[in-house]
Amino acid sequence: MSIQYGETRHVLYDMDNDPYETRNVADDVQNQEVLKQHQLAMDRFMASLKPPQFDLEPRTGPKIARD
Repeated sequence: MSIQYGETRHVLYDMDNDPYETRNVADDVQNQEVLKQHQLAMDRFMASLKPPQFDLEPRTGPKIARD
């Protein structure tokens, strides 16, 4: 699992060997390629998202007769 906090802080856990996520291995040299792959995957995912479409016209519901 890879998580980025803010602009520079990354968190990467070895879920097979550290299932309780006690050791952040993001700064380990051998994991830099993994971080790069995760970042590219996240960039592709974010680029694929489309902004939500909102209907800004007010909707009128049924008229309620009041006595």
